Amino acid sequence: AGPQTPVEPPASQPPTPQVMVRRDGNDVYFAIRLAEPGGGAPPPGGAGSPGAGPAGERPQVTLTALDRVWVRVRDAGGQVVFEQLMQAGQRHAVPLGEGLVIRVGYPRGLALHLGDTELDVPDEQSPLNLHLEPAP
Repeated sequence: AGPQTPVEPPASQPPTPQVMVRRDGNDVYFAIRLAEPGGGAPPPGGAGSPGAGPAGERPQVTLTALDRVWVRVRDAGGQVVFEQLMQAGQRHAVPLGEGLVIRVGYPRGLALHLGDTELDVPDEQSPLNLHLEPAP
């Protein structure tokens, strides 16, 4: 018999959030529809999985500096939860909560992940406001 490539479904991973992106000038909006809580069996090891938590808990947003980049993160209430000139390779995670606004001075130098899902940051040099908005 010839070589066979077994096709296995991925191990029980949390469902990938659906992200819709729209742009209005220097503002980029990420409308995030999270998986329904209780929509399936919890992943093995639950709390040990990055971005996964108890049902209904919002995932973490991880900022990774690809280059030297200034960022300021505000929560839905407008409070600054993180502000730093990050150096290449630095990472910082913040909870999505009810939403975040990330002001980034050099978008090309920043990667964003929502749990395990990469968000598409525009490949630009001019400052942008990135709005992460959980959809109901």
